[in-house]
Amino acid sequence: MNSRKDFSIKNAIRIVFILAMLLSIGGIGYLIFSGWLSSAEKTAGSIVETIGEGIYNRVVSFMHEPDHINDANRKIIETAFSTCTMKSPGTSSSSGF
Repeated sequence: MNSRKDFSIKNAIRIVFILAMLLSIGGIGYLIFSGWLSSAEKTAGSIVETIGEGIYNRVVSFMHEPDHINDANRKIIETAFSTCTMKSPGTSSSSGF
């Protein structure tokens, strides 16, 4: 009976209040952390996708650059060749053809 007398209502209310506060803080902290974590994962995925598309586009552009250069050179050579063959045989050309 002596132990019941030592445990007052005031102390019981304090313990219940502290436990309720700890439980509330833990639950709210968990909800905030889980929401933040999922948001961070979505943002990171979006950034990775954007950067990946940019790198892919640059690599594709880099791979097509030699084809573009070859096409431009072919057109220059064809134009020079057709200009050279269109001249009459009696005229001299300054281009050396």
